[in-house]
Amino acid sequence: MKKLMLLFFSLIFAHLSFGINTVAVLDFKGIGVDKDSAGIVTELFRTTLFEQNIFTVVDRSSMEEILKEQKLQQSFACSSEQCAIQIGQILGVRAIIIGSIGKLGDTFILSAKMIDIEKSLIVWVRSAKIMNFEDIDSAVKQLVKDLVVSNKETDLLGMKKNTKRKKKKIHANTNDPITDAKLAAKYNSNGCLWFFTGCTLGPIGITLATIVSSSPPKSQLVGKSSRYVAIYISNYKKKTKKLRIEAAGYGCLTEAIALGLLYALTDY
Repeated sequence: MKKLMLLFFSLIFAHLSFGINTVAVLDFKGIGVDKDSAGIVTELFRTTLFEQNIFTVVDRSSMEEILKEQKLQQSFACSSEQCAIQIGQILGVRAIIIGSIGKLGDTFILSAKMIDIEKSLIVWVRSAKIMNFEDIDSAVKQLVKDLVVSNKETDLLGMKKNTKRKKKKIHANTNDPITDAKLAAKYNSNGCLWFFTGCTLGPIGITLATIVSSSPPKSQLVGKSSRYVAIYISNYKKKTKKLRIEAAGYGCLTEAIALGLLYALTDY
């Protein structure tokens, strides 16, 4: 029962928490090299990519927790695009990286590719050659640097485009305090947080959503008339409260359904 609950909430948390720029790195495949060496390459790539602070890189433990409950631990070693896309969908990430480290004669060949999960397309692929495995750190840094540069030049996952579209929509000023307040409230509300609160605390989470009060950033009211400010604040508070209650309510309902299913399963 505990395992089923952990799986259920792990999947929900993954899909709510992982954002548009979230990337997972699967185990690199070893070709002519031992598993430990391939594991070292994977961790080097994951760590180096994380240090760039361009993508949100999912740590191995989080992936293990989700995949383990579905008995998919072996999927860490999947190297085909189709397999990687399926794992990416389960993890709830935007992109996934797979690769390999092979040896041809005296030359080590490191290759990696990024797959856009939404589009099911390879958006980046590169390789590097080294003569000694001791130079693998430099090779990994070279590939990661190329990935970062490529993303800056071509916006591999469309992050900039989506961000600009969102900002344009949110910051549109209609000079109508009610409309502006509702847009700002929708933008500033943390639905994931309150959904999770409803999941974990149940009715108490809904109560908290009702009690908590939110005020708009003062920067949004600079230069506005006193009448505009009064109407804006009132509608902002109403809208944020409504959004909080809705999110917490969905979380509470999800918890109730999950518990009902779990209790039903324990009868078998």
